[in-house]
Amino acid sequence: MATRPAWFVENGQVKKKDYDFKWNPGLAPSQKKKNVKALHESIGDKTLEVSTKSDNEFGASLSPFNLTVEGNPMESVYHASKNYVKTGPLTDLKNIHPLKAKRDERHNTSGPFIGFNFNGEDYPFKPRSYFFNYLYYLAVQESILAEDLEKLLDYNFFTDIEFNPNKGVSNQARAIAIVKAIYQKFGELPELTKEEFLDLQNEILRDGVVNHY
Repeated sequence: MATRPAWFVENGQVKKKDYDFKWNPGLAPSQKKKNVKALHESIGDKTLEVSTKSDNEFGASLSPFNLTVEGNPMESVYHASKNYVKTGPLTDLKNIHPLKAKRDERHNTSGPFIGFNFNGEDYPFKPRSYFFNYLYYLAVQESILAEDLEKLLDYNFFTDIEFNPNKGVSNQARAIAIVKAIYQKFGELPELTKEEFLDLQNEILRDGVVNHY
């Protein structure tokens, strides 16, 4: 058995609920898709897997591997924006394959991680999910057509089968739930400064979503 979170929007707030399901071991895509199916059966409601492992084309399109920021893969831009004591940001990573950007050896050899720098602006390490969520918001704005955003309203829960809450912090299932909450609030995704986004995120997550701070 395994336990994974699902994220949802309730009264303008993003919340999560954990679900138990039978885990299918193995790294093959087919095994991961079995886990998605098992998790969604446990949830038993309209649920969208937001990753490259999704059988839903819309869900797959919302993966940071497929979204873009300034024409580059969002996942690559995220890793390219990391700052370490010895070096950073690693801007040369932004236009390479996301897996290569994620596995670059400098992430392990550059000393302690101290925050992010994107387009010359610093972003703090805390709130821990802040930069990832803001970058994800920008990526959805850039990559998803306005008329397709309506599809978010068709789903009550969002999952990311690759996210292990015992190891990770940021994840796209929570990020897309934040996007949905903002979309419901404004009827669109407005242009937001990083400060405006942080204020909105604090409002949306004020009920104490785990791993926000």
